[in-house]
Amino acid sequence: MIICANGQLESPIAHAVLGSGSVYRIIHYVAIVLLDRWSFEAKGPTSSLGGLEPASDMAREEFSWSLKDLEERIRFGIRVSTTTRFSTTKWSIKYVPQFDDNKPGLVPARSEFLWRTFIRVGSLGCCLGLLGTFAQNFWKHNASMFSQEYVPVYSRLQEVTLVELSIRIAGVLSYWAMQYLSLSLMYGFLSFLAVLVHLSDVEEWPPVFGPMNETWSIARFWVASTIRTSAVDVAALHIS
Repeated sequence: MIICANGQLESPIAHAVLGSGSVYRIIHYVAIVLLDRWSFEAKGPTSSLGGLEPASDMAREEFSWSLKDLEERIRFGIRVSTTTRFSTTKWSIKYVPQFDDNKPGLVPARSEFLWRTFIRVGSLGCCLGLLGTFAQNFWKHNASMFSQEYVPVYSRLQEVTLVELSIRIAGVLSYWAMQYLSLSLMYGFLSFLAVLVHLSDVEEWPPVFGPMNETWSIARFWVASTIRTSAVDVAALHIS
């Protein structure tokens, strides 16, 4: 359970996800509202302060309270507030992962996307549950290895044992593995829900991470393992 009986967060992963997510949402709001100034009438940014080229055409249409107009505005607002890659527009960032690396530009059918995403979300949930159980037991039995007295490394090199190094490496790997699974799970669930209820189209939800078999250098690892987002929004990931 992420939330215990007294309402306190007891999972370190929940702390990390909610903490980074909160900062991320604030910076994303600053980017699209204050810097880029995305507008429904322009169907894009109207300012170059955020580094994007402003939309050339600004439709000066009188606001209508018709159901269709309201629906379009709501859909536009949801798209702008939930995406940072803008992969279906001319403001798309670089290196957005492909649905199929062997067939660049291919967009799966809606039914295929929903089925595959459903299976993937279920698999990720099972993996995250198993890894979460392992992580809780791991941190519980090795908490002393991460205490204040073990923080210095270079000043006590002669005292560092192979067991300690192994535990530290396992702790780091388990933490980032859970982050990877958590982000993939949340992204998959949101993409499934958005496409299912027709809030957005399949092409607006490319894979959140690139293929790990291409991480043969630091630069390629950054491209494959980092959530590809806008230059302003990526600051939130670094800050958090």
